[in-house]
Amino acid sequence: MPYRYKNALSQLGYKDGNYKVYDVFTGKTIPVLTHDAYFTVSINPSGVVMWLLSPIVHSGQAHERENLSLLHNHIE
Repeated sequence: MPYRYKNALSQLGYKDGNYKVYDVFTGKTIPVLTHDAYFTVSINPSGVVMWLLSPIVHSGQAHERENLSLLHNHIE
């Protein structure tokens, strides 16, 4: 039975802002995920979910662009 993992980027130490999320294994994209929005992913008992996060920088902001990776692995 898959494990349902629920969290928010803010609880994982990500800075305030919006992020574009790319699921490395499924190829799906979440266009916008805010740092304080809760998300849920299903993880198979021997599986892995890997997301590549990119901060969304709007013109006029002085943020340096960087890619952040987020890896969740559940082992029972």
